[in-house]
Amino acid sequence: MSGPGGTGGKWRPDVARLAARIAAELARGGAAHPHVGAAALAARGVAGVGIDEFAEELGVEGVELAAIEAGEVPLARLPEALVRRFRLLGLERLGEVPPPHGFVEL
Repeated sequence: MSGPGGTGGKWRPDVARLAARIAAELARGGAAHPHVGAAALAARGVAGVGIDEFAEELGVEGVELAAIEAGEVPLARLPEALVRRFRLLGLERLGEVPPPHGFVEL
């Protein structure tokens, strides 16, 4: 069976595009660091786990991860384990782009 677009392989989401859309929503909601929150949400989505399990994997409390995902925490204050996830997913530069620049609303 072929994946979307006739790829023939397993479908993989475009994580950067997903994060861009999430960042736009977080920015509309007034988040101080929407790109950071979006990257964190995308990373958790790729991991396929709930907030508490992902927080445990990262070595933080669930409430801290919730604040990160809400765009309340700047890139410089993220746990290193999360920054490593960003790098693995190609999202490491998201937090460097101050809103509203960097992402085109889709």
